[in-house]
Amino acid sequence: MLIQKKTLFIVAAALLALGAGPSITRSPLFKVARISVDGLRLLENEEISALSGIAPGANLYEMDLKDAAARIEAHPMIRSARIVRTPPNGVLITVVERTPIALINLETLCGIDEEGVLIPFHPSFVDLPVITGVNPKTYTLGRPVAEEGLSRCLALLKDARKAAPDLWDQISEVRPGPDRVVLNLVGDGLEVWMKPEAVPVQAEKFRALEAAKWSALPSYIDLRFSGQVVVGPPKARPEDENKKGKLKK
Repeated sequence: MLIQKKTLFIVAAALLALGAGPSITRSPLFKVARISVDGLRLLENEEISALSGIAPGANLYEMDLKDAAARIEAHPMIRSARIVRTPPNGVLITVVERTPIALINLETLCGIDEEGVLIPFHPSFVDLPVITGVNPKTYTLGRPVAEEGLSRCLALLKDARKAAPDLWDQISEVRPGPDRVVLNLVGDGLEVWMKPEAVPVQAEKFRALEAAKWSALPSYIDLRFSGQVVVGPPKARPEDENKKGKLKK
């Protein structure tokens, strides 16, 4: 059966080359019967097939594949889509989904990728860092958010995920400051101040500090300066804060 289909395709290609285009392409042999989708991790095949607008029974050679791909790329979770014919009766759709690097709460919780494009929330995003302190005036799912502070946070997260995964795994929250990017780490909530450039160098300083035994957790660690680390005063303990509150009363 496979040999017969291959032979049919070779014959059809030869006829097309000889100028038998309109008659051969309108043949019932070229009606779409298979729509395959490759590259999905989060979305479903049926959703992508529906977005393409390619319907079973349509003529394989009369559809506009560029328009069909553009309809798929309009989905906010799709970075790119490519469609090819697989004669005699198939279509292959290959997509690249957007990969979130963090979460951000803009009225509703969204994912956001390295380019600042907002992505609808998916349950698999729960282990991502959360970006706070960013309030863009306008935003649209599937479009990049234009906000300078957000761009600095994304640049740092991008480099940390690639060059310092040990630090990346500890980030629970990231927010922009006027001259820094502030990280809060999982567990003790240690606050780390960084700049979005030279992340690997700053991560190396952080690793050295991780080996230190703190008598009291510092209020912050500043890794931004070349050749040095600035350690803030001890972080106030909850019991100390409670004592202050009682004295004020």
